Amino acid sequence: MATARSVLRRLAPAHGLSRCVAQHTPAAHILPPQQRGIFNLAAAALGQASSGHQQTLTTTRTLPYAAGDLFRIVADINAYAQFLPHCTSSRVTHWRPLPSDEESKWPSRADLTVGWGPISQTYSSRVYCVPGHGVVEAVSGRGGAPTLSSVERVEIGLNKSEDDDGRRLGAATATDDDTFESLVTRWKVQPLEAQQQKGREKTRVELHIQFQFRNPLYQIAAARVGNEMATKMIEAFEARAAALLAPKGRQL
Repeated sequence: MATARSVLRRLAPAHGLSRCVAQHTPAAHILPPQQRGIFNLAAAALGQASSGHQQTLTTTRTLPYAAGDLFRIVADINAYAQFLPHCTSSRVTHWRPLPSDEESKWPSRADLTVGWGPISQTYSSRVYCVPGHGVVEAVSGRGGAPTLSSVERVEIGLNKSEDDDGRRLGAATATDDDTFESLVTRWKVQPLEAQQQKGREKTRVELHIQFQFRNPLYQIAAARVGNEMATKMIEAFEARAAALLAPKGRQL
């Protein structure tokens, strides 16, 4: 769940981290959250339209913590407002039990509010937590569908009818002020076995974001600061992990 307004904060070159790749791919779906009309007017005045392309950001880190602990931090959406930049409110609205363990429930829908100065917006995401594969994926908006593999879908009992229900719900809540054509945020948390054999638990954490703004002005800004946005997100989670998991007095 990425912060829509933060891409307009700065038009400066992005700062890299261990690995951060940006690329453009053809849009496959139409998804959304929310936006302000003044930018629509500006785009109309310039005679511009949506570029029809998604931007993809991929960032990875290797962290000295157990994969299960990191997965729970990523899945703890209610806590996002405590540490994510520009996230002023985060609330899980629905939970999903796993077919293999109905007493264990994970977020299935959540509302996030992001803000910058006097501007704020709230949007909903469909959330898919797959603990057996270390995946947390959030999909926002009209026509959106998760990118989960068939094996990941089986683990959480996701079927096509639920995908269709999610798309209808996204379309029903869409407005003319939607910010995104598409937004899919996928976290993948994987233990590194070679490190475990040496007695040191280490985990690879990958953040993958695909998004397309309806407004071309936003898309231009995102092309300049998108990598920085992904970097700030994963750094915020890294700091959260250090605060919760690192031994006292030890810093990452």
